[in-house]
Amino acid sequence: MMGRRRQRAFTLIEVVIALTLVSLVMLGLLSALRTFARSSDVVDGASSRIEEMALVSRFLGATVSRLAKGRVGDTSAARPYFVGGERTLAWLGILPARFGGGGLHLFSLALEEGSGGASLTLRFLPYSPGIDPGRLAGIEPQFRLDGVGGFEVSYESRDGAWAPQWNESARVPERIAFVLDVGGMRWPDIVVQPRELDSGAAGGGEIVIGGSGG
Repeated sequence: MMGRRRQRAFTLIEVVIALTLVSLVMLGLLSALRTFARSSDVVDGASSRIEEMALVSRFLGATVSRLAKGRVGDTSAARPYFVGGERTLAWLGILPARFGGGGLHLFSLALEEGSGGASLTLRFLPYSPGIDPGRLAGIEPQFRLDGVGGFEVSYESRDGAWAPQWNESARVPERIAFVLDVGGMRWPDIVVQPRELDSGAAGGGEIVIGGSGG
């Protein structure tokens, strides 16, 4: 009939081209979503590592910088208790109230091997005169950091020399440097300047993150 336009139908080729374009667009969107999800996981992982670094740094700085005198083991007089090895550390210090009950405690920090790899463990007990340091090995760690690839401690003497051991029972190091590798990433060095305090003191030594151990 005159005046009536004949409607044009899509050909099979046009339909196939349209479906192909839609598929390409959907594939691009899916790839973008996957990239976003991976980026989000990377950011979350980085945030968790930063939180761990901040927690460990704050705790080490707050406790190792606050050393106190006491009678540990079979000693007859109160004196600083500080035993430093390359991957272990034990000391008598003050636990700030924000990390627990507060007060004078005996601490032990060590790198321990397990079935899942190495972990940095921290144990502490409330101080009592004549406390046996061996008791620390019999309790569960209050803190455990897994995935530790490396952990080293070094100690600075009064002459400025650094060593992996501390054998001077009469005094404490000038500074203590902690080097940590966690999850394949080396953390900024933690350098703590300890001070001998009374059991009721609240102050502490200088804490440096990202410092140098020599």
